[in-house]
Amino acid sequence: MNRTTLVLGVVFAAGCIVHAPLELPTDSGTNWSEIKSKHFKLVTDLDAEDADSVIRTFERTYGLLGKALFAGAAAPDFETHVLAFRTAEELHEFLPPPYGGGYMARLPNDIQSTPTVVMAGKPSPATRILLAHELTHRFNHVAFPSMPLWLNEGLAEYYSTLRGDIDHPVVGELDPDHGFASGSVRSDPTHVIYQGTLIDVARVPLPSVLMQLDHDGFYGREADLTAAQSPSRVEKIAQNYAAAWAFTHMLMQSSARGGDLRRAVEDPTNRRDLAAAVRVLERDSSAIDREFETYLRTPIRWRQHHEGPPPAVAGVSRRDLTEPQVLAWWTRLDAFRGTTADRSWRRLKAGLDRWPEDPELLFLRGRRDMLANVPKDAERHFKQALARRPGDPGYQLALALLYLHEKTGASWPPAERVTLLSDAFEQLGAVARTPSELNSVAIYHLLKTTANQALPFAERASKADPDCWSCLHTLAAATFRLGQADEAAELERAALQRLPDDARSEVTAILKRDRDRYLRAASSDTNDDRQGTMLFWPD
Repeated sequence: MNRTTLVLGVVFAAGCIVHAPLELPTDSGTNWSEIKSKHFKLVTDLDAEDADSVIRTFERTYGLLGKALFAGAAAPDFETHVLAFRTAEELHEFLPPPYGGGYMARLPNDIQSTPTVVMAGKPSPATRILLAHELTHRFNHVAFPSMPLWLNEGLAEYYSTLRGDIDHPVVGELDPDHGFASGSVRSDPTHVIYQGTLIDVARVPLPSVLMQLDHDGFYGREADLTAAQSPSRVEKIAQNYAAAWAFTHMLMQSSARGGDLRRAVEDPTNRRDLAAAVRVLERDSSAIDREFETYLRTPIRWRQHHEGPPPAVAGVSRRDLTEPQVLAWWTRLDAFRGTTADRSWRRLKAGLDRWPEDPELLFLRGRRDMLANVPKDAERHFKQALARRPGDPGYQLALALLYLHEKTGASWPPAERVTLLSDAFEQLGAVARTPSELNSVAIYHLLKTTANQALPFAERASKADPDCWSCLHTLAAATFRLGQADEAAELERAALQRLPDDARSEVTAILKRDRDRYLRAASSDTNDDRQGTMLFWPD
């Protein structure tokens, strides 16, 4: 499960082409809109017909997943943002070729995590599959209290094949260009195909190895890894994904040994038996290895699917965006630090020169000041934004974190800082609604050693987003301090399973340490918290 997942697009090169930078609506003649459906917020300059196609396609994907994973019961409701540019040239100002789209757990300049799909034009098969994969992770964390990493990724790949109508979803049919297929489709039984690329069967991990991979082993992270993955490690990660895909497909579609797993996944009443089904597979790993090797070399029928138009969606609202609102979205996409820092600052400064009273632009100026470690300027801009939009929880969160973080908070004398913190978090607690806001209030109360006050905020945060590993980590700490070590260990285990694939090794080590500490306390009936817990604020 990636924090940022990119999809390749088709790019045609014709010499050296330099595109003009994006222009605001009054300069370009385009119109930007925000279109909201039950599960998506679409921001786009597409025309009405193409924008409607995006919403309809994504809502159908959401509905298919809900039907398949929840068997007609009420599926969870999550909002996902979609930023759809009219042309690839517009997209490539922020996401360079050859990428044709991406899924981001958080936009570069945001404090809070809001899953966002960035794309150009109408949805492509690759974009729809990417969305289905990521939504499956979020659904898995609601449907199943716990599952091993290989199965979480394998099911995300498996359910990304969903197609058909809501009442009769079809899942598991293979397409070698957008998933897994037997190498025999290219007359090469010694290879499988994953995402259109041949992989030697001998390099695909066997189930006995796959089922033992931890977070670092699956995603290729190392304790001293600070740079991007090397090509060899990228290849290894692709092999792990291909193994998870193929093994899950075998168990869900053809293997007699997969019966218990299929029942646990497909029937909500049997989901308590998932852990037992996985243990059976682990005990039978030698026989499963032999079956898997045969399966990889077996011809499997496949076809490329061409979906018809998705059904209409009810309850859709649409509003035109102002130029400052459009500019704010573009500023959120261009990071304030790194290679795009100069461009993002020029764009934001030009916007503030034209609209000095706009609260969103003022907030973004404060965010830039905060990242640049200019805390007094950040405070001034955050307060200006709050004065124009009183009670905005996102603005209030930023102000509270400004006082809290060691680097920026040290700008105020200790006694004044304590008062500022107390006031800021009291106001945040009254308006908090997102997982980051609620989790931050919970952490503040834990730091003040008031676990009873922290617990309800941590519980609300974890329920609001089943993917929020830091919320579960906070909830585990509060639960432990209230004397429930065994429950805290289960919560910490769930937090570990939700770590994104680019999580720092230090974070993984901290969560593992706390899980083991809670397990020791549960087995010895002691609640020794002298070691303390490291908690994770939004950036």
